[in-house]
Amino acid sequence: KIMLAVYLAMPQVENDRLSLRTKDGMKQALKQGRWLWKAPFGYSNDTTTKLIVPNPDTKETLQQIFSMFASGAYSMEELRRIAKDKGCYLSKQAFINLLSNPLYTGLIPERDEKGRVIKLHKGIHEPLVTEETYSYVQAILSGKRKPYQGKTKGNDLPLKGNLICPDCGEIMTGSASKGNGGYYHYYHCQGKSKCRNRYRASTANEAFEDYLKQFQVSNEELCLYHCVLEDVFRVSDIEREQERKLLETTISSITKQIETLDEKLTTDQLPLERYNRIAQSLEAKQNDLIMKHATLGRSRSEFAAYINYAVSLLADIKGYYSTASHLSKQKLIGSIFPKKLIFDGKDYRTEKVNEVFAQVCSNGKGYKQKQSNYKVELSSLAPPSGLEPETL
Repeated sequence: KIMLAVYLAMPQVENDRLSLRTKDGMKQALKQGRWLWKAPFGYSNDTTTKLIVPNPDTKETLQQIFSMFASGAYSMEELRRIAKDKGCYLSKQAFINLLSNPLYTGLIPERDEKGRVIKLHKGIHEPLVTEETYSYVQAILSGKRKPYQGKTKGNDLPLKGNLICPDCGEIMTGSASKGNGGYYHYYHCQGKSKCRNRYRASTANEAFEDYLKQFQVSNEELCLYHCVLEDVFRVSDIEREQERKLLETTISSITKQIETLDEKLTTDQLPLERYNRIAQSLEAKQNDLIMKHATLGRSRSEFAAYINYAVSLLADIKGYYSTASHLSKQKLIGSIFPKKLIFDGKDYRTEKVNEVFAQVCSNGKGYKQKQSNYKVELSSLAPPSGLEPETL
């Protein structure tokens, strides 16, 4: 019986030994920067080198996904639908995992038995996403930055969610009714009162475009606005450069601290639990600084493009709105009118206008006549501080 037990146990021992050797080999390969599993979306497995290489068919789609989400202009589900049309068929959770995967920046995560990331190794594969873009994406996923929350459905109803019933004050919604000749779209009150206000969408949309005419800015004001912005950017260049250098020094210092932690963990001078706690705190701080550094690193040419875009929009805001996409119309409405619009069937009015926009238009002929009817307020959808044109 003893010999039988030995004979039966030997294969199991050998299997365990092979398993340990395999795990040790995988850990060693991870430390060398090699990805050992099926290539994620955007990459493909090279059977010759046993490495992952960029997939020419999906590489650009992957980069567009990260760039579009980092801009803050798309919600998670909206971007997943766009990615699906481009051939990226992923579930909601798989799509979140894709956006959270540091592999795309050239880093390979090492995980413990519970699946938690304990360390990141520099990979030998080609990264597809920059660290700055990845940091922006993680900031949005963690809630530190908020993506645009505009509505994107119903191209014939761009004012949906931005109209207030003139009688009961409730938000008006939009819908389509089928009739002779096709579908007809309407904005209608959804409040509990019995006001039942209902306006044909085509009429309301045309009236709104006419309403935008009174916000036309004169050429003199546009020239002044252009000069003021250029002067602001010019004065802030020195301060921005000083702050960038300070951030670079701080990021470098944190990188050295992380390297020191790695050495202490390797030589058993630091317990794993304490290492994880300190490393996570340092990496989070480092990511925030990298994102801030990327914001300050915008070149003057990018600022010039921002200024030119802003001036051209103000020069013909009605024309821009008429030819814009549904999403851009939603952004424009939300940025200019933070407190919704009131339509009585013929004319529009609003209680508050974006403060910056109101100041630029304050001397316009059409706007000046009705200026006393408005209160100005900054829109929650206006571009964030730091002069980043992320949403408009």
